[in-house]
Parts: sequence; C-alpha cells; structure tokens
Amino acid sequence: MVRGAGEIRGSDPLWLYQLSKLESVDRDVGLIAESGGWLDFCPDQKSTVCAE
Repeated sequence: MVRGAGEIRGSDPLWLYQLSKLESVDRDVGLIAESGGWLDFCPDQKSTVCAE
C-alpha cells in the first residue's frame, strides 16, 4: 500500500491510498499499482499502520 497526500491551503490534507504489490525482474524490484486500487480511506484494521 502506498500513501499520498494532497494539501489544500487552509484545510486538512486529503490522504489517498493505492493498493500495490511488489514485482521483481532479475535484481530490480518495484511497486506495481493494482487496477482499481485507489482508496480514500485506510483499508488496514490498525489505524496506526496508515498514520505512519
């Protein structure tokens, strides 16, 4: 899961989460976004995971 923030002056940031998975080819490792994986809420049951 990858988290990003959008900031609007004078208000709280908007946090978005993208579900992703690791993919490795040879020695290169990267994140691959899962199709339809954008969320506007933390999908993890432990809220502290999303606050880090």
